[in-house]
Amino acid sequence: ALDHLKKLTNPILRAKFVHEAVDDFNQEVFNHPLVKQYSPCTMGCSACCHTQVSVTEDEATLLARVINQGLSIDKNRLERQMRAKDDDSEYYKMSFEERKCIFLLENGSCGVYEDRPAVCRTNAVIGEASQCDTTN
Repeated sequence: ALDHLKKLTNPILRAKFVHEAVDDFNQEVFNHPLVKQYSPCTMGCSACCHTQVSVTEDEATLLARVINQGLSIDKNRLERQMRAKDDDSEYYKMSFEERKCIFLLENGSCGVYEDRPAVCRTNAVIGEASQCDTTN
């Protein structure tokens, strides 16, 4: 798989390849009966969608393509979020609403679910959704 990845020159194809590999790796874990029973992570639970997320350059290219194809985002909020850079203490000075992912839709679903970053594909909790709450 790594050899195939090295041969890909298109950043969008590389991002999609990595996302598929992450999904394949996570399939066994996320399909385990205990995870299904005790994980509150379903559409509408968006606690982790208010945290700072790192994306690769390839993922950023993929997400920019989605925006260029017509997905509407709050560019002003994105600019405010970007001011925090890699400083999580600056990021968490923003209100919960200001920290909301620019791709999070009003119904709590992900507007770029098929193209979401690898870190979003691996976020999960076993227990209560409140464990992920970053409101305060």
